[in-house]
Amino acid sequence: MAAEPPGLAQPANPTATDTTASPTPEQRPCPMLAGSTVVVAGVGEGLGRQVGRVARREGADVVLGARTAPAVEKVAAELDPSGRHVAACGFDVTDPEQCARLVQTAVDRFGRLDALVVSAAFDKLFGGIDGADWGRWHRAMEVNLFGALYLVEAALPHFGSRGGSVVLVGTQSVYLPPPQLLQAGYAASKAAVLGAMRHLAVELGPRKVRLNSVAPGWMWGPAVATYVGMQSEATGQPADEVRAGLSQPLPLRQTATDAAVAGGCWVLAP
Repeated sequence: MAAEPPGLAQPANPTATDTTASPTPEQRPCPMLAGSTVVVAGVGEGLGRQVGRVARREGADVVLGARTAPAVEKVAAELDPSGRHVAACGFDVTDPEQCARLVQTAVDRFGRLDALVVSAAFDKLFGGIDGADWGRWHRAMEVNLFGALYLVEAALPHFGSRGGSVVLVGTQSVYLPPPQLLQAGYAASKAAVLGAMRHLAVELGPRKVRLNSVAPGWMWGPAVATYVGMQSEATGQPADEVRAGLSQPLPLRQTATDAAVAGGCWVLAP
């Protein structure tokens, strides 16, 4: 699993860490996901992209899904220029038929499905209940809760008798609301996912389908780097100090990277 070095030293462009050479599956002695086919739903510039990268590094055939087809196709080409092991699919997570099409892509291209990671999220929802935009609250539930459930339902027939693994990306804001950036609607939708996951684990466990959740807090990647930059500009506080403020409540006094959280997803998946 990738680890962030001590202190605050990070590239100004968080995605610059992607240029660091990592062993190919063929170079690794025991790639963790060798022979597996996985679907990563919700691939943008941050966590979803890193989840796909780690999956490929660990030997899996990978299907990447995102709302914007050209963007996810670009990521697929970066992860696997040959096109033999990574496929891309544009889809709308709020449409059950398109969720089924994403999962079917894995079976059509690689002949099987072993794991699903749901990273798709509507997280641009800020504030609390005072002055809430209920339309955006509904959108968060539609994407974060129902979208995740559509994907799990679509995956079930393809896991077969050998079972499979589902990892649902949650958020620490369910447990510890950050006072500097309340996201009550987003947290409520992710809390609903967590509740559903626990019930699905009981329902699907006898079918050898495992469900787990990763609940990251502040992750150093494109989204958080943008937030830090905006706060720095608005307050005049140096960016390093803004970031240090985010890290201060954490036991290690440092934020995880997108890549580190991605590694955690795959620890739960095999």
